[in-house]
Amino acid sequence: MKNYKLGLVMIVFLVLAGMKVPVRSSVIKVPDDYPTINEAISSAIEGDTIKIKGEYTENVTVDKRLTIEGENAVINGKVVIDAKNVKISKITIRDAIEGVEVTSSGSGILYSIKIENCTYGIKMIKSGRIDLHNGIFRNCEYGVYGEKLTGVLIDNSEFSENENALYFLNVSGCSVANSKIENSTTGFYVSLSPYVSISKNIITDCEKGIVLENSNGDIKDNFLKNNDNIDISYMKDSEITGNTIQDGNTGILMEYSSGNEISGNRIKNVESYGIRIMYQSENCNVYNNIIYYNSEGIAVLAGCKNIKIVNNTLYSNSDKNIWVYDSQNILIQNNIIAKGNYGIYSQQATLDIDYNDFWNNKNNIFGADVGNYNIFQDPMFLNVEKENFKLNINSPCVDFGKLQDSPGSDFEGKKRPYSKGVDLGAYEVASIQITLVANTVDYGLASEFIEFLKMNNVMITEISAPDFPDHQSDKIIIILGGPDAYDGIGFIVKNVLDSNEIDLLREEGSSAMFIKTNVWRDGQLIIVLAGNDRDLTRKAWMDNKENVFTQMKEWI
Repeated sequence: MKNYKLGLVMIVFLVLAGMKVPVRSSVIKVPDDYPTINEAISSAIEGDTIKIKGEYTENVTVDKRLTIEGENAVINGKVVIDAKNVKISKITIRDAIEGVEVTSSGSGILYSIKIENCTYGIKMIKSGRIDLHNGIFRNCEYGVYGEKLTGVLIDNSEFSENENALYFLNVSGCSVANSKIENSTTGFYVSLSPYVSISKNIITDCEKGIVLENSNGDIKDNFLKNNDNIDISYMKDSEITGNTIQDGNTGILMEYSSGNEISGNRIKNVESYGIRIMYQSENCNVYNNIIYYNSEGIAVLAGCKNIKIVNNTLYSNSDKNIWVYDSQNILIQNNIIAKGNYGIYSQQATLDIDYNDFWNNKNNIFGADVGNYNIFQDPMFLNVEKENFKLNINSPCVDFGKLQDSPGSDFEGKKRPYSKGVDLGAYEVASIQITLVANTVDYGLASEFIEFLKMNNVMITEISAPDFPDHQSDKIIIILGGPDAYDGIGFIVKNVLDSNEIDLLREEGSSAMFIKTNVWRDGQLIIVLAGNDRDLTRKAWMDNKENVFTQMKEWI
């Protein structure tokens, strides 16, 4: 009996050893392995990758965790994501009611998806989180539509010629960044969402740019042009900051809102209001904005209270620079208010108007008391024609403002106050003092460079080599010229640069910027701008002038 059992085991072993057991690949190719996408999905198991080439007319359902990658792939139909953590990339989807539908069981990441001619580019209702990167959406009624979502992130995507580019209702977390929206009826609409982040987007030529209702969050560093630009209502404890807005009907419109900050925005050439705050909005701060060439600058209307308008620059807003109607406890402080029909126009309002500069308005203040400590002098902007509203260091607005209620930084993020007092307007003058060393020829070629520095409030002490011993401990020194520059400049350079840097400058056609620190004292910055000859020295500062200014600002 034992021998019989042993023989049976051996037979089974030999039979099994002779069988070919198929080994399944984790990569499935369409059409090589399966003729349709759905057949490939049916055959796949969790974690597989499906690679697709060609054009397919089918409605696709992804009901397991898969990675789907396209290579010049087109789907004429919709894609349903009905599983968690699905990844889809490099596919064009078109001509469907829903290009991509994410079910309540679905979530995932979409890369480089192009969706055209659909009612909904992506439709998500009660679904999990979706991340979208590098998407393109054209000619859809809704580019991306989401309702009752766990979260959505959209980055580096493009939306054009859609009815509604982005439309979200009741989303727990919504972030849109680095994307471009154009030629749409509505660029971005969000309602009933507790946190929204809209940053570094370009939104142009839409009837409405950004619309937020009953939602909170931040709108930062966007560029908006030729839209009804930013429209928010019932928003609390949020920031609208760092945006550039031009053309269109209105810059920023805020209604029924509280606890918000509107700061650091540049708004120009809109048909009506740069900033309009209305309908019982309260406890909001308007800081460090530059508002110019609009019909109205800042308007606070219809039952608002406790609004602070502080450290703004308002210039050439043709009707009213600031208009306040039927609103109470409005602080107007540390502003530059220039070249309007009215500087401030007040009706049925209580205003506190202090420490402002009124200049070249047809009527400085109407309907309110002048207040205390205001001045009426030329603010001495650096260059209005080039829209540079920084102040000359000799401006009467420098150090004139009031510290209480002023923001802790200026339009560019510089600390406020920089010196003994707060400056009026959006910019704090943070003058940089430098020593510039060159010979007469390089000084003659560097007039544009010197003018650039002066336009940025750099105070320059110009010296030649014989004066250098008295200045070699100065905090910031710029040297124009290389190791062979005459009149003693070369000698100074050879004491700053090492042998490799000197050899580099002696090479044919070379020009460069070198940054050295703590050469003759702690806390010292030395910048050498030089080339193989005087024309290449000129090229060195032309190529690097912005960087030179940045280095100096960061050093102080």
